[in-house]
Order: sequence, then structure tokens, then C-alpha cells
Amino acid sequence: METGLVLGIDPGTSRWAFTFMEQGRVVRERIVDTKTIREQPGLATKISKRAKIVVGPSGYGTSIKRVSELTQHDFFEILLKRGGESIVGVEAVLREFIRENINAYVVPGVKLLPTVPIEKKRGRVDMGTPDKLCAAIAGIVEQTRRRRIHYSEASLILAEFGHAFDAFVSVAEGRIVDGIGGSMSRSSGFSIDGEILYLKGKIEKGEVGRKEEADITKDAITDIQTLLSENPGAEILVSGTRSRKIFPELRKRLQNVRLLQIGSSNAAYGAAVIGDGLSGGSFSDLVELLEIRKAGGSNLDYVDL
Repeated sequence: METGLVLGIDPGTSRWAFTFMEQGRVVRERIVDTKTIREQPGLATKISKRAKIVVGPSGYGTSIKRVSELTQHDFFEILLKRGGESIVGVEAVLREFIRENINAYVVPGVKLLPTVPIEKKRGRVDMGTPDKLCAAIAGIVEQTRRRRIHYSEASLILAEFGHAFDAFVSVAEGRIVDGIGGSMSRSSGFSIDGEILYLKGKIEKGEVGRKEEADITKDAITDIQTLLSENPGAEILVSGTRSRKIFPELRKRLQNVRLLQIGSSNAAYGAAVIGDGLSGGSFSDLVELLEIRKAGGSNLDYVDL
């Protein structure tokens, strides 16, 4: 099916990545410093105008929705900011998209997927933000192509090491079934989800994320092993801006570990895959298997605030 040009965006802490895809193939990529996007949110709009469909920055995620349909409650779910606080970047770009009538969509994080059991969601807010979900999708595509298997046979743990957050996503039988988000990973230093502490007013937003004193490799192995305990034999795919630094040590201490790199950004690639699937392209079957369209609920469901 002719899907036209789709664009996936990865709104990273240090950089934003833009991946254009046509007929299931990457045709163009662009990287822009996050500082530049914060100062010029209209630049993201300018880059996006050529695309027929855009999977845009989605913060903590909500059910799939066109940006023009976003309500104030949706913005709360996406940003998870306390009343009166302003968070630049994602919000500014989304509002620019609305103003310029960009055909952009926001997508869910791991917690909102129906493939994740309810018992896994209790007491958690961040089980993996939409960009981590997208990176896991890139992992599914890479693994199934390399092994020449069906999407439903994919089995992996995505280990994502970003500029400020570490996160881990479990995929079994081609579906995302669990996750440990950046605000509740071992390296965050919190015994409960850091976003819960923030929303309760016990810490500030800037305190959510990896602690400077964290032993990243040790903490990552603990989180990976937690997910492997219920997904034994899964391949560990290491992703993110810090992945090349962490990968050699993980390979020494764990089995079945590979570096994942599809283009300039795994998350932007995965976002483009969603866009392709939503528009009826070659990744439609994968998007259906993941049940992304059925995602729903609130990021604060099953949480005592």
C-alpha cells in the first residue's frame, strides 16, 4: 500500500532525532540538539511539514491520539507536571504542531498497553516512556529480520541507556509485557517510582533520573535479571546514547547480549515504524500485534497518590 512519507521523532534529553520512512525504508535522518529545539520549537514543525503522518514527542504517553484532539487532561498525562509548573520542549512542540495543523500523533508508554498484565502496573507510573517503547519496537524489527522469524517469535529485553535515564523493556512472543522505566530503575536511587515521589511533592522534577553515584552496569544487570526471571532466554539488546560505553561490560557479565543500532536513533526508527503501520504500510501487522491502538487508561492508574 502507498503510505507516503512518515516521520518518527525521538525527543531525547540531549538531542532530538528525526527519522523519515517511506515504504518501510529509512530515506532521511536528522539530529538536532535538544537546546536548539527548546529555543526554537518551530524548527521541529518545519522539519515535520513534509511528512504525511508524524509520530511525535509523547512524554509519558497517552492513548493514540492526533495532536489536534489533545485535551488539557491529555497534556497532564503526557507531561505529568504539578500544577503551575512549565516544562519546555515536548509541550511547546506539540502546541506548535497543533497551531500549524501538522498531522502528528502521540503514542502510549509501556504501562498503557493491554499486553502488560494489570498486576505489573500496580504502584508504577513509568514502566517505559513512549520513546523506550519505540526503541523496543526497533529491537523487534532488527531481531526478526536478523533471525528471519515472525514478529510473534521475537523475545528480547531492551536495555536503554540514555543521557539521563536508564530503562528496560521486556518483549515476549512479539508483545511488550513488562518494563522498568527511567524513574524507577535501580540507577535512579529510589525505592519506589521517582515520578510518584515528584507528584507527591517530595522531590523536584530535576531529581528524577539517574543518580551521579550510580553503578550503572551493576544496577542495569539487576534490572535486566528481574525481567529475565519471567522472560528467560530473551536476547538482551543494548540501546541508547550511552550504549557503546556500557555494552562491553554487559557482554562480559551477561550472555546473549547484542548492541542495537538502526540508523541514528532506535527510538525515532521505532516511532516511524508505528507511523508506517498506522497508515497501512508494511509494518501494519507488527502494530496490530503490539495492540498499540488498544492502549488506554491513565499513567496514574493503580497508583496511590
